[in-house]
Amino acid sequence: MASLARVAGVLSKDVAVDKIESINSRRQLVVTSIRVEASVGVADKAAANEMAGRLTADEINSKLAKAGLPAASMLVSAEARALPTCL
Repeated sequence: MASLARVAGVLSKDVAVDKIESINSRRQLVVTSIRVEASVGVADKAAANEMAGRLTADEINSKLAKAGLPAASMLVSAEARALPTCL
């Protein structure tokens, strides 16, 4: 998550893992893949939109490579969404 935080321009504590699941494929008999869904907390909608624009596969993979980690594939593009507020 540290690599994702660096790309997003936030602290690691602002990145949360929402879901991790194994992805099995008949074509990938030797390699196991995982799907990770994450959320990044930012100050406001403008910051969310700007951050979502930075979260590209190339940017994330650049940070992963610098950390000695394998490349990732993005299954969906980053999007800015408002979280529900508790009253």
